[in-house]
Amino acid sequence: MKPLRFVVAMAARESRASGPRLFLLMATVAVGVAATVAINSFTDSLQGSVRAFLGLFRWLTVALEAAAEHLLAATRPLPAQAVPATTTWRAA
Repeated sequence: MKPLRFVVAMAARESRASGPRLFLLMATVAVGVAATVAINSFTDSLQGSVRAFLGLFRWLTVALEAAAEHLLAATRPLPAQAVPATTTWRAA
């Protein structure tokens, strides 16, 4: 029991002697932990936003591809009077 009492007494004496330094140490540790938590929270939020944007981009890509395929399938051949005009235009 005496060694534990000695350790507690020495810790109390050291904390009284160097109170401002102990406070500064505790404050810097608290600020460091807060900064780490804030950075992790910002990273998670940014990753969520990027995932949502990529999901929207994929959806738009699929929709545009489907629309393009529909338009290409719906094309009709040129009328007979337009064919000579395109051949002369290509030759020039």
